[in-house]
Amino acid sequence: MPKLKNGPGSATDHRLLEPGWAGELAPDEFEFVQAELVKDKKLAFAWGFRPGAKRRAEWAIRQVAYWGDPEHRTTTVGLARNKLLESYELNLQATPKEIDAAHQPEETTDADLDLES
Repeated sequence: MPKLKNGPGSATDHRLLEPGWAGELAPDEFEFVQAELVKDKKLAFAWGFRPGAKRRAEWAIRQVAYWGDPEHRTTTVGLARNKLLESYELNLQATPKEIDAAHQPEETTDADLDLES
């Protein structure tokens, strides 16, 4: 991996280049990762992309950054090449509390069940 001038906490933190480490990428972090994937063919391969490709879909980079696994390339390849269902896509506008609330099952009451006696 290339040695970077800026350290942890910066948009050019080398840890951002590890699949699954970054979570949701900020716009400057995304630009950094995208540029590194174009420059470094080994890195692109580790991220599940075809090394010769010059362009990569934003959704694919974000999926690998969030859910990628450096130890299981098959998982990472799947994330890079297959867009997840809408319900699993990253909601970059929502707060963590809103995301958790959206994934909680709805509570049902006895009145909702409409039981016949």
